[in-house]
Amino acid sequence: MSKSSDTQSNLDISLHALVVVSISDHFTRSRVRAGAERVFGMLLGVQQGRKVEIFSSFECAVGENGLLNTQYLEDRKNAGMYPSFLNQYPLLCMWLPPSLLEIALMAC
Repeated sequence: MSKSSDTQSNLDISLHALVVVSISDHFTRSRVRAGAERVFGMLLGVQQGRKVEIFSSFECAVGENGLLNTQYLEDRKNAGMYPSFLNQYPLLCMWLPPSLLEIALMAC
């Protein structure tokens, strides 16, 4: 019988304040509009080994078909709402509001 030992992930994760503000802003706007848009977000940053640094995020809308609404992204890009530096960092992961999380988990 082997002993179980406490393990640590040894991950070094840095989350910039702008990302937290951006996600918080989305949830606030969503509540005010009573969830009119189904929106999720992408997190951008870099990963080097076990060090992860998240620099920015942006929101994406869910289309009527349940897939990414590319027109929403294009409209926001054309309106200058996405900074040019977004192209500098790879997509690391995404965030979902609770309503979409339930749908995503049911699809798995």
